[in-house]
Amino acid sequence: MVAIVDMRRIAHTAVVVCCGLQFLAVSTFAEGGWVLWSQEAATDPDLVPSDRMAWRHVAAFDSKPACFADASARAETLADTLRSSDRLVRERKIEVQRLGLGSDHLAVKSTFTAGLYDGARMWTFYRCLPDT
Repeated sequence: MVAIVDMRRIAHTAVVVCCGLQFLAVSTFAEGGWVLWSQEAATDPDLVPSDRMAWRHVAAFDSKPACFADASARAETLADTLRSSDRLVRERKIEVQRLGLGSDHLAVKSTFTAGLYDGARMWTFYRCLPDT
């Protein structure tokens, strides 16, 4: 009888601990842990190294607005860097695009207009997702 009572107490304690861990996980999600991810893609495989084609973790944030602000800043900085490095060559058009239903998925799109990669396109994507 004592063993049965002890087993019930252990089972009850395990359920309480599991519920507590689940509550912590849900509250962390509700508080807004967000992760910025990045990926590069191109119509010509020579434009993007294979290690850049998979989604990569860039940074973590406390809120979605903070994550999106950082993603926007990174996208604009990349576009400005590409534009300034392309002033002499002028072989591509650079634009920052807002994608997705909530325009919460950013892309820096490069369209090559001359040279070896004429007609090719390259994108650097930025996306904020909940940290689960």
